[in-house]
Amino acid sequence: MQQLGILMDWYRDGIVSGAAAYCSGRQIQLDVRFAQRPDWADFSSLKEWSAAIVHVSGMNQLPALLQSNEIPIVGLSRNTDQSIRVLNCLDSIAKLFCDELVLSDTEEVFIPEDHRLSHSIKRETCDALEAHARANTKLKVTRIPLRMGEMEKTREVLEEARQQIPGKFAIMSPNAGELHELQLLLLKHQWELPKDCSMLTFDKDIQGIAANAPCPLSAVEPDYWKRGYQAAKLAHRMMKKQQVEPGDRLVKPTGLVRRKSTGNLIESDPNVERLIGLIHQYGYDDISVGDLIEKVGLGRRSLENRFREFYNCSPLEYLTKWRLERCQQLLKTTDLNLDQIAEESGLGSAQYLVRVFRKHFHMTPGDYRKEG
Repeated sequence: MQQLGILMDWYRDGIVSGAAAYCSGRQIQLDVRFAQRPDWADFSSLKEWSAAIVHVSGMNQLPALLQSNEIPIVGLSRNTDQSIRVLNCLDSIAKLFCDELVLSDTEEVFIPEDHRLSHSIKRETCDALEAHARANTKLKVTRIPLRMGEMEKTREVLEEARQQIPGKFAIMSPNAGELHELQLLLLKHQWELPKDCSMLTFDKDIQGIAANAPCPLSAVEPDYWKRGYQAAKLAHRMMKKQQVEPGDRLVKPTGLVRRKSTGNLIESDPNVERLIGLIHQYGYDDISVGDLIEKVGLGRRSLENRFREFYNCSPLEYLTKWRLERCQQLLKTTDLNLDQIAEESGLGSAQYLVRVFRKHFHMTPGDYRKEG
């Protein structure tokens, strides 16, 4: 039995769960011993792997050892140079951030400026947000110093802005810990959150910082499950010596978790969210909406009505959109033929793919691919 290993410097349950779901029933043994502590690993432990999913920072000797022994790697981090990676889609993250700020009637957004950054994920996320805000909204964008242990300087900048900006302003940082520290300082100085300043972050910290901040932080929720599943699928192809085109595969976030820090807290429906999760989990498989609704355990009509209330579409429309977005990605980033793309995106057959694609986008998949 072939082994697929996971090497990560901090544990992400979704990555492991997604990879495990792909490996299940495919005669692939998933090795997660070093999914949280790669410093415990040595090459004698890794040499039995047939492929690896890697997300480490500052420990490049292990990926280098894997590569030198021709063990295929699928990378999950922007801080590494693997030729095949599965990454968060920063443009989609930026859009979610901006949509929430506009909904909050925010006039200005402050974005961290730290030239000492070594992690490109933080820098690139901030850059993507600024680019999207300037191109698609009327938000004023201002760079601001935001560094752990140096929050007094940040507070002084905000105090000045507070006097000059009549409306609401916000701060976005991919680092929930930074915003947590800043909240403590602002509250100490009698700020009202989110009335005076709203905040947005990534919901990625295993410590739950975003949820447990003094004013719980609204946060974009990355789709780690899908990234793990796709990474395992790519690794499996390489294990089978199939050709895999180099490049980054981008995964959109599952959505934005609204908490008190933006003042837009809304109630969610657990059954609807359960169905969304199942669509994200099984949407590329040969499965129907009825099958997914049955897994939720609620009457179909009731669940479809609740779903439409929250997402303004039916579960089938959402599932089709989910599959078509995957189809678009594959058309742009791979040389797979239509039968292969139909299978990879859950659309069944090339004939059905062409019919649905033309209906939604008023062009054929071939024309879409030619557009580049």
